[in-house]
Amino acid sequence: IPNSGEVSIGLLMDTAIEAGLKNISSMLPKREYYHNDIIWFGKILSIVLRCGAVVVLDEFHHSANRKLGLVSEIKRIIDDSGGVVGDWGKLFPGKVVMMGSHQQNVRKLFGSTEPLYQRADIAIRLYQWTLPTVMEMANKQGLLAEPKKFLTLWTAYGGMPRHWHRYYTGKSHIHLHDIRDINEWRHSLLEIERDILKRDMEERFDTKAYIELPEIHREILLHIGRNKPNGDNLTGLSSIFKNKETRDRALIQMTNSLELIEGNSPFYTEGPIRWRIVDNNTLFQILVFREIVAPKPGTKEEMEPIPDIEVLISRMETLEGGALERMAATWLDAQENVLWSNSNVWRSIKKKNEKGEQITLNMEIDVMASNKKHVPPMVWLGSSKRNPERHNAQKVIAEQDLFLNELGDGEDAKRLREKSVRRRILFSTQFTPEQRIELSGDGFKVIDIHDMARSFDIDPVPVPKPKPAAPEPSYSPEPF
Repeated sequence: IPNSGEVSIGLLMDTAIEAGLKNISSMLPKREYYHNDIIWFGKILSIVLRCGAVVVLDEFHHSANRKLGLVSEIKRIIDDSGGVVGDWGKLFPGKVVMMGSHQQNVRKLFGSTEPLYQRADIAIRLYQWTLPTVMEMANKQGLLAEPKKFLTLWTAYGGMPRHWHRYYTGKSHIHLHDIRDINEWRHSLLEIERDILKRDMEERFDTKAYIELPEIHREILLHIGRNKPNGDNLTGLSSIFKNKETRDRALIQMTNSLELIEGNSPFYTEGPIRWRIVDNNTLFQILVFREIVAPKPGTKEEMEPIPDIEVLISRMETLEGGALERMAATWLDAQENVLWSNSNVWRSIKKKNEKGEQITLNMEIDVMASNKKHVPPMVWLGSSKRNPERHNAQKVIAEQDLFLNELGDGEDAKRLREKSVRRRILFSTQFTPEQRIELSGDGFKVIDIHDMARSFDIDPVPVPKPKPAAPEPSYSPEPF
């Protein structure tokens, strides 16, 4: 919504004409002296809606400026659209769609003390692209054929369209498309992302252009990202979290409203919840570029000294391992009969060792899924390694069996341990044919990024179609 009312009016008129309402000027009443820009904008909007048009007001949260008066005018139009009966849309069959990229400010416009309270038929929240959508998009751009690059970008961007769009079309990234060597490519990518975060505050995870994070929320994200990106129980946070009510309110807001974190409870046992960041780009910035976006408290400069690019690459490779686990869990969740899936499935129990000493046994499954109470009960147990040569099938079997054997004596635990069909999977970025043969011999199914794509009916490496053979010259016999 432009600041200039005259520009807004002209934009609405031009758009209406372009949409087919060529006689809209003849529908308008004479503009009187008391028709300021907002009132006149409302007059035009009312007529457009009366004609059954759908009008989209983008970045509508900027209209919260009381001096503009646009929110009150929109309220009046909505109320007038139903006439005396109050049936919204009865007189104006068109629709007004109010969009905004700042979810908190958009939500405030419809609060109980605001003019637009209960004036919306429906609220639609935009989410990040799903894994199949990202894979389909990447495949059309030719990127999915290179699974190592795809994993790096998925780790950095997740399903955020804006970041993928910049990678494919931005001047800063366009030269990366011609780099074939994966090490050179990753080196250049991180240099570009580093420079963007250094110079542009609005690209950082806590930019106020898209989200406003109270200090308590920011502290949670930084603590998790800098310490244990796979999950942390938050016991090492500052004294402000000694107040349980303050802590719980912050965690609920970040989980339900902002969807930046989630709690990962221990499997079939009591224990503290491990909180982890679920937004890929937020975790990418905090872990890889912590000196830029999350300098340590007390740092005098705007940012800490940034380490060499090799350190950033090492951090990125660590982060890719966790991202592959989350990708695998997402893929499993989309499979038939799977009703529950998760990554970093963990439990911690106390037991006595052979010497009778009390020890704590920490166990974890990289990726796990089940079909809940269906018959027969089935459990998928996955080990995920970014580099396939690091898979040790026998060690994985022993760890997975120990995890199930130590589930306890509960009814569900016994059922899962004693009656379930166990399907073991090894996940990696890309398996060679030789690795597939070797690892499949131990009863595992091997799944890499290309296998995931094919399960979504996406061919990541399409076979070139042979050129049609030139038609043989036709033979026409000489006429008699």
